[in-house]
Amino acid sequence: MDDILSCPSSALRVQSFVLNSYNRQVARKGLGRRPSTSIKQSHMLHKLSGRKCNNLDLGVLSQSFSSYRKVVNLILEKVFSDLRYADEVRSELAKQRGMLYLALRREKHLKWTPDNEFGNLVFERLHRNALETAARIILADYTRQRLVNSVLDVLSSDEEQLTRLMIKRRIPSDIVRRVKDAIEKKSDGSYQYALSACRQVRRVLRDNVREAYPLKEGERRKSTRELLNENSLERARIQFILINRVREWKEDGFPFVTPTFTKDTVDFSASTENTTGQGYWFQQDTERENEIILFIKTPPGIVSHEQDTISPYKSQTVRLRFLNWFPRKAERARRKAQEARNQGHFQGAIQLEYRAARFEDMNQQLLNSINLQRFARELARERAHPEKDEMRINNLKTIIRDLKKSRRSTPPTIKLVGKRATLLIPFIAPDEKLLKTVLKNLSMRKKIAGVDRGLRHSMVVSVKNGEDTYEEAMIGRQELFEKRENLRQRTRVLMSQVALRRNNWERKHAGQHPPAIILKKEQELEAIWRKIRRLDKEISHQVATETAWFCEHHGVKAIYFEDLRSFQGKGGMRRHSWNLSTNLWGMMIEGVRYRREALGHRNGGIWLVNPAWTSQTCHVCGIRGVRVDDETSTTEKKGGEYFHCPNCAEHFHADVNAARNIMHVQHTIKPTAASGRTA
Repeated sequence: MDDILSCPSSALRVQSFVLNSYNRQVARKGLGRRPSTSIKQSHMLHKLSGRKCNNLDLGVLSQSFSSYRKVVNLILEKVFSDLRYADEVRSELAKQRGMLYLALRREKHLKWTPDNEFGNLVFERLHRNALETAARIILADYTRQRLVNSVLDVLSSDEEQLTRLMIKRRIPSDIVRRVKDAIEKKSDGSYQYALSACRQVRRVLRDNVREAYPLKEGERRKSTRELLNENSLERARIQFILINRVREWKEDGFPFVTPTFTKDTVDFSASTENTTGQGYWFQQDTERENEIILFIKTPPGIVSHEQDTISPYKSQTVRLRFLNWFPRKAERARRKAQEARNQGHFQGAIQLEYRAARFEDMNQQLLNSINLQRFARELARERAHPEKDEMRINNLKTIIRDLKKSRRSTPPTIKLVGKRATLLIPFIAPDEKLLKTVLKNLSMRKKIAGVDRGLRHSMVVSVKNGEDTYEEAMIGRQELFEKRENLRQRTRVLMSQVALRRNNWERKHAGQHPPAIILKKEQELEAIWRKIRRLDKEISHQVATETAWFCEHHGVKAIYFEDLRSFQGKGGMRRHSWNLSTNLWGMMIEGVRYRREALGHRNGGIWLVNPAWTSQTCHVCGIRGVRVDDETSTTEKKGGEYFHCPNCAEHFHADVNAARNIMHVQHTIKPTAASGRTA
């Protein structure tokens, strides 16, 4: 671990802005406006409805995104038409350092001309963005293929591992780690990439087993796990099928599917200039406060319904607007911070002041981007003028140079989901100067903290102050967890009902469209899963925020989390086993890392350690203890809330004891050079 206490993070903070039609009133809050109840003409309904974008603007955006999607898929089709050529392109992209589109732009058959198949769909700068998107997809596919081939190497060399992969409910962690070693440039997500490759191979193998055992009428389909059971009569045949299939893939190659781009998204990340040619243009609205007009250039052949004369793209423009909510949020945070200081809540005041400073900083970055676009265009006009004003040109150059030196937002991404269009703008994280202004204890970041995933709390944080003193916090959102568990119980019932009705229908009416009652049940199930995902996001946000600021107020430099990526629940754990095996714990850790990077910690100061025996040993003497029901009991109870050490004759809260053990795991084994697994 390095000794740098604080440093500016290179990570970007992506903020979203809802796009509205140009004529729609956006900033309604605080203006005393109410929706009109009077009946208006049909052509005015889109201005009074709750819809952000009207059908005309959505139609233009859909056509633009469709053209962009066609170009990306056309590039992918040309690259993957020849597998040998695709391998050469992948190797070239793997060597590229940033700006991946440069490797594809050198290919003659992928170049843009006004009259070729690319020029008929998009303008030149948007073609560069499409090349960047296609290059990322090709590189991701290349990584996935290498990982899958690594999985095949492991399975073909050891038949026992193949059987384990198919029998175990969860992918064995030792297989995942062997596959992970094939990744040259390891990152925080390397383990998950390897796990995904293992799942892909297992899914295709299961499909092959189902083809070998077609479902007969009146029979229940047996799972691959049941067929490979030691007492199963089909075990030898299934193993023979699996081994032969793996050997065939080793010789002939795995049946990969050509990747395609299906998202309604336009990414301007390859647009590095600040001229009108990049395809989007910001302009502050002089009449409406804190509202910004966004001009989006439409592809060839798509003309907007608005003939906008002030747009840099003239009639080839879709004109939208969005609310710059940074000033309002910053002002509100400043007001609350002052109220907190007056009431003596100094830690809360520091948190609110940092929030206000961060929003003000991002607002300045956005304004810098708008001004940089405007002055860059004025400079181009001045240079093209027959009678050049050298003084004016030099002044514009100075302004542009200063704006480029200052931190600014990066090119945005526009996303279309259903009837909602969203603008995603990445912002550079706060620099060291801003952090030192708001946070006064940067030099005091010397402590360590351990975090345990508790039975009754989302996170139990323990911070070591000195030799024998600790500061603990039990962070949890029990009401949200209860709501989440109730929804989970409903999904269990609905999944059982849907599976039963689906099987009955397919057995009696094979190949026919299912009735409405089954489709309604499936829609209800999907709606509940959406609620669970929203709850997961809300829980992770709240818990991560409280954890990050608790550690910041106590001057924590490094946080040690237990590594639950390879967790496999044992019998009798029930709900706790499912909670630990979901991605909620990973979302919480990622949320803490994200927030601590914004506070100046390199890689968030996050470390993962092996949690083995941390819940069963005493943090004082290291002797194995027992779980008990309360602070007075010495009788062992499975899953008890407290921990009893017979050697020390002491009682500790079980999760607190585990958190203290977790922070000391790193003393027995040398940590790695970057945040990741340490034991």
